[in-house]
Amino acid sequence: MTTRKKITTFIYNTFRSYGIDIRRVKENLSMSGEPFEYQIGNYVLLFPPGHALPSMQERSPEYGFALTRLAEALQKYNGVYTVIDIGANVGDSTAFIKTGADVPVYCIEGHKPYLEYLMRNVIQWNNVEVFSAFVSDTRGMSSNMSIEENQGTIRLMNAKGSFAASFITLDQ
Repeated sequence: MTTRKKITTFIYNTFRSYGIDIRRVKENLSMSGEPFEYQIGNYVLLFPPGHALPSMQERSPEYGFALTRLAEALQKYNGVYTVIDIGANVGDSTAFIKTGADVPVYCIEGHKPYLEYLMRNVIQWNNVEVFSAFVSDTRGMSSNMSIEENQGTIRLMNAKGSFAASFITLDQ
């Protein structure tokens, strides 16, 4: 076994012991089709077609529930606290957190298609505020951005793209 393979295996097993699956998602999942509902903890969320979370949980049923356990433990030992969910996507991390503790959550999502799902999903929770922006170390607008979308996640790239993105800093 190569050194790289040993390191990869060690990292994978370490994360797996905490209920986190870091393997790559299969590339053949289709982004076409209809939106679907999927239960996360105590909540049912609406997801865009082709979102990978159900297949990730099929392979690793504990995927995401580390957030639930962490939320429970923090509330038990520290009382009320606030969560900032950067790149909130459709609210799946918030669902895991809210299953464990009813704490305030700030959801920040700049990608308009996911923001629409997020806005629909957050109506079932109290103390959740949504911000339509991307997070950066500098506030403002940046033009010529492009987005690479893959099975329910995005990657924002500063390249010759087709839209301008609004950025806020974490301090804001």
